[in-house]
Amino acid sequence: MQLEAWPEERGELLRILLVRIAAGELTAEELLTVFGQPVYRQTGTYDGAARRLGLDRRTVRAKVLRSLE
Repeated sequence: MQLEAWPEERGELLRILLVRIAAGELTAEELLTVFGQPVYRQTGTYDGAARRLGLDRRTVRAKVLRSLE
């Protein structure tokens, strides 16, 4: 699931994401993969995203790259 979408599709993707989180259907790995990319885009660096997420920058980089696959 990627959040990189047209605005009208983004709302539906976010709804699906929230439903899956509430149902306990996402692993931590999946959640970080989906969530890491937008935080990285907002901060502009792996270091900035890592500080915001409380993760190591190498972990953030791995999740961002995975979300682009």
